[in-house]
Amino acid sequence: MQLSQEVIIASRDSGLEPFRELQERLSLLLKTLIQRENVGELINNSAILDHNASTKSTCATFRNMSIKKIKRADRKGSESVTEEKFALLFSCEISITGCDTPYSVQVISLPIVVIVHGSQDNNALATIIWDCAFSEPDRVPFVVPERVPWKQMCMTLNSKFMSEVQTQRGLDSYNLHFLAQKIFDKHDINGDFSNQLVSWAQFNKEVLPGRAFTFWQWFDGVMELTKKHLKSYWSDGLIFGFIGKQHLHLILQDRPNGTFLLRFSDSEIGGITIAYVTPTDVGRTILNIQPFTKKDLEIRCLGDRIRDIKFITHIYPDFPKDDVFKKYYTDEQPSRHNGYIGVSIQTKVAGGDESPNMGNGGGHPALSPVRSDTPQDAMGMQHPFPGSHSFSSLMDSSLGSGGMVPSPRHSDTSMDASQTIFYPHQQFQPSYGAASDAMMMSYSDLGAAQLPQGMGLFSSPDPLTISPLSSQNPSPPADMELESLLSTFTP
Repeated sequence: MQLSQEVIIASRDSGLEPFRELQERLSLLLKTLIQRENVGELINNSAILDHNASTKSTCATFRNMSIKKIKRADRKGSESVTEEKFALLFSCEISITGCDTPYSVQVISLPIVVIVHGSQDNNALATIIWDCAFSEPDRVPFVVPERVPWKQMCMTLNSKFMSEVQTQRGLDSYNLHFLAQKIFDKHDINGDFSNQLVSWAQFNKEVLPGRAFTFWQWFDGVMELTKKHLKSYWSDGLIFGFIGKQHLHLILQDRPNGTFLLRFSDSEIGGITIAYVTPTDVGRTILNIQPFTKKDLEIRCLGDRIRDIKFITHIYPDFPKDDVFKKYYTDEQPSRHNGYIGVSIQTKVAGGDESPNMGNGGGHPALSPVRSDTPQDAMGMQHPFPGSHSFSSLMDSSLGSGGMVPSPRHSDTSMDASQTIFYPHQQFQPSYGAASDAMMMSYSDLGAAQLPQGMGLFSSPDPLTISPLSSQNPSPPADMELESLLSTFTP
């Protein structure tokens, strides 16, 4: 039932409220609900309320309940069907021994979005998340704010990421700062976004500049990829994650050739790319390998792809890749089956051979690293990985889970907001080198090895503390299966 006014469930006041007044309030509530238009038809929507004497609780199980048809409201402007919220009205009659008249009780569910195709899941989930995370107590169903503080958005994104991926490692301050840059379309790495407001349109209405998808669609794609193919890599701290290209080049510019890190692609949905330092004819530069998507990682896992690319040797800051990724390598011993020699797939980077240049010697100006006694990033902070130290989250407690700590001083490196990054007397234009899968004969015995415990390169000793949203998200009735129905968001 679609509701547009506040529904108040009557209750006793310490047992002193007159019974007649309680009956009148319940009767008024029921009349209000019945007078509202029923916009859907359910099947298998009745169940017996079973009492459990041991737990002193009752439960009704709706088996195979589904929506037969739905009547949608007239949409306003650019509103889509995945923004339309509905609710289920649960009515119950309770008979008490010794009472001639049964009690009638009604309650509405949390908001739901009715969809007809799996392609609508993503946008429908965005509607549910915004409602569950940002709705006010005792609101008119289902009114939500149009804008929310970035600090609240940070908490929601981190909570959803951890619950969806099923990991204890959350998003650190560097990740959250890049997400703010992306959603606000601001490339200032010194910016403080903690007090800015995020609108629903910025979250999942307007496409990102130069892209064909919204912020939420892009973020959800990263979660899906990480959950399906990168969970262990992320939990072990081997993926830097969300990082802008400006910050990326600042932390890699003084690293040796062959140093690389793993970051989520910001140009396509559900991709992870390898950024690495490589020599050129006039110095060094930083390149990004074409992102690996879900389909790519289904063919060959990330660990094996990293092993295949010989010219990337050390994961940032300076850990040998074979020491770190050994446990992710697949044992590819050649075998004969029915007289045939086994084959394997290997990743090749465009450019022909295993040269780290990939033919880019004259195409990209060299890096001109800015060195100092204490490594600094563009926010005036120490590098997240000075030497071989583990990653440290630099969240300013006064900002909650908002933006980055403002820089006490600006970097000597001048930058603008475009994709071209300027260094002293040099400029660098990011580019991709393409990776492909090649059928290769394999005769080597790669063996098996274990990654030492506690080898998390990007693990933060100061994890972000997130307030749970569980109070706003009670579990739905057991076994309630609604066909083509997206229900509540569980953080």
